[in-house]
Amino acid sequence: MWYLSTTIHSALDVARRDAATKVFFPCSTVRCAETAVFRTQLARDLGCLLDVDEEVAQWCCLPLALDVGGGVHVPDFVVDYHDGTRLLVDAAEKDGSSEIGEAAASEGIRHRFVLRSEMESGFRLQNAKDLLRYAGHRTPLNDRIRLLAALEEAGSLSIAETFNLFREVQPLTGISWMILHRFIQTNLDESLLGPETVIRRYQSRGLSCVLCQNPRWPPSSGSPTHLQLGRRCASGARFRVEPSRHVVLVLRLPQEANLHEYELASLLLVGVLPKSRRFAVLKPNIDRRGQASVDDILEDFRQARSSLVLWPFDVTIPEVVTLAADHVLDVEPLRPHHLVAAIRRVHGELVGFSCSPWRPPRENRA
Repeated sequence: MWYLSTTIHSALDVARRDAATKVFFPCSTVRCAETAVFRTQLARDLGCLLDVDEEVAQWCCLPLALDVGGGVHVPDFVVDYHDGTRLLVDAAEKDGSSEIGEAAASEGIRHRFVLRSEMESGFRLQNAKDLLRYAGHRTPLNDRIRLLAALEEAGSLSIAETFNLFREVQPLTGISWMILHRFIQTNLDESLLGPETVIRRYQSRGLSCVLCQNPRWPPSSGSPTHLQLGRRCASGARFRVEPSRHVVLVLRLPQEANLHEYELASLLLVGVLPKSRRFAVLKPNIDRRGQASVDDILEDFRQARSSLVLWPFDVTIPEVVTLAADHVLDVEPLRPHHLVAAIRRVHGELVGFSCSPWRPPRENRA
């Protein structure tokens, strides 16, 4: 056993040292969490695709060595996805041995081969390489804000229409960096990037726990994100929210909560949240049958860039509101200043309270 462990570690060291002597282009990476080293150009191409995959949180090169039938195999990458999936990946000309997948499974992780034919189909790989040429540059704040403000106003623009917005950096340098760092997005599969390529502001896909990787938006469900204040997941983890263009927070109040306190706290948010956002505090009109009229709510959604909806626990949230909401907060009784701080953090980039596993909303008690 000691000999096998030594052999595995030695093979991993040899693979890393050998890869470190090779240079493949493009040189820059965006989401590689450690030193980027590649054994082949094919592996480098796969790294390019990982950098422009919106589902990928981060990836590492040559992460570990697997004991495969008495031999040793070092996968090209380990990839962490936003939904909590972790995957060992190899770039290959053709499918490899199933023993590698079995060895990975024994380590508690899945493995797959990505074939050259899969990587080179369509326009994505070439577009990724073109973008990564500029990964070592940075779009200055002035140019960045000008472009984001223009997209906020217009919704989308062609690349050619943005050229006059850049004053401190070359337009394609600025656009490439902002695509790679998820300030803006475009369809990389449709065609090669050109003057007519349409760009728009990046839309967040939801939340994932950065410690326990517990997904906040289950991929198999269209249900909204549910966060429970005052509860903890097993790891006590915090989770990150990427800012989106339009934020709707639906605040579900327990019956024992003091509604006036929560209304007061929510009104305070108008002064707490960024001045650049129009923030509306909304409350549904409940009829005698215990059903909510949502026409006014949806109209307010369209008027405000951010909305907070106060919603009683014992009234079912209509599906149209559920689909419009970025977050549904199931709130336990808290002091108003705690609520202000919590919602402010949700609206921002870093959420400061602990998370608990997703659960469906409570049924209508009527």
